[in-house]
Amino acid sequence: MRFEPRRDWGRCAPAVLLALSALLGGSPAAPAAAPGTARSVQVTEAWIRWLPGDLPAAGYLTVNNPGPAAAVLLGAVSAQFADVSLHRNEMHQGSMQMLPVDRLEIPAHTTLRFELQGYHLMLMQAMQPIKPGDHVTISLRFANTPPMPVVFEVRKPDGSRVN
Repeated sequence: MRFEPRRDWGRCAPAVLLALSALLGGSPAAPAAAPGTARSVQVTEAWIRWLPGDLPAAGYLTVNNPGPAAAVLLGAVSAQFADVSLHRNEMHQGSMQMLPVDRLEIPAHTTLRFELQGYHLMLMQAMQPIKPGDHVTISLRFANTPPMPVVFEVRKPDGSRVN
């Protein structure tokens, strides 16, 4: 089952995400924990690789699951992008391919890093221009928990920060 932000969130998504973002506050580098869950999934190192023009961006993060059960990431949504989806890069017959992922299981007591040559978020059709130095809220959707808003730092194409 694929999470479709527009059908699931409808017109209220921008207002809900803005309110969640305001409540989140704090530093974008600070760990975020899924509210009301015993497993306390934590997200750190959240950043977006900015690309010029209308090119899609990619989101990277580290997900730590210290809890006793697997955490299942079903998708993500952002008021800043028309579509956010899970993908992974995989070598197939000598060439790198980008494949969509419907869900991603993070086993108990493990950490998963979204990286350039692995899992990442595809961020399609920015609703307004972004640039390195900006911050964007993306809400992660885990099974059996409320959406988890995470602030991502927008970085240069090489992954470096704006000074």
